[in-house]
Amino acid sequence: KIDPTVIILIKNKNKILLARNKSWKQNLYSCIAGFCEPNESLEETVIRETNEEVGLKLKNINYLFSQFWPFANNLMVGFEAVSSSIKLKINKSEIEDAIWVTKKELFNLKKKKKIILPKEYAIAHSLIAHWLKS
Repeated sequence: KIDPTVIILIKNKNKILLARNKSWKQNLYSCIAGFCEPNESLEETVIRETNEEVGLKLKNINYLFSQFWPFANNLMVGFEAVSSSIKLKINKSEIEDAIWVTKKELFNLKKKKKIILPKEYAIAHSLIAHWLKS
């Protein structure tokens, strides 16, 4: 049995949304992600997880690529989507913090070690790198 999990690069104009879980290493930020529920499409999961975690409504949801995940039987499916708003309603039981960053802000935060991005083997890293090249 394969358990699909979505991960979403959320964009708004020239910014992306990065979030962190309180159990993660300090300053580690990544993309919003979550497990698919039974009888739920991948796109429905993208919409639900984003709304649950940060209260955003999405449009232009597009599949980018997928990757196995270290958890047994898990498949990460990467999407990009656009949010019409940058106003966040952070669900503190799901995530600790979320921030919008431009490419320049992301480089500056990384340089100052105020933000750590996922490792290169992670699909989140690939999603962010895809945006940085655009």
